[in-house]
Amino acid sequence: PNCPPPKFVFSGRDGDDDRRGLALDSIVCQGSIVSGGQVERSILSPKVRVNSYARVEDSILFEGVDIGRRCRIRRAIIDKGIRIPPGLEIGFDREQDLRNGFTISDNGIVVVASADGVDQSQMHQQVCHT
Repeated sequence: PNCPPPKFVFSGRDGDDDRRGLALDSIVCQGSIVSGGQVERSILSPKVRVNSYARVEDSILFEGVDIGRRCRIRRAIIDKGIRIPPGLEIGFDREQDLRNGFTISDNGIVVVASADGVDQSQMHQQVCHT
């Protein structure tokens, strides 16, 4: 199925530089929307959404992933169709990631897999302080 090209929403023109749809050194596939979030050194598969004030760094997001507002994601691989609730941090606190049921590789990559049966309602949210 054909999807529209990637879309970057919010330019920071309203004086809110933290709410700028931006991707640097990244691959952003068709149908993805970076809506006021920032993406660096990452790959976004088709139909991914990164919401306002979220930051994604050094990560791979598979098709249909939705990153909630004010999330921080670092060095993660997130499986197809997973919705990350607002304010969650992944890749910053190893113990918290393990409590959330995520797998962590020997070199520190956090894997959030739908096959793991991750219950999003049970994720312990950490509010981002920016």
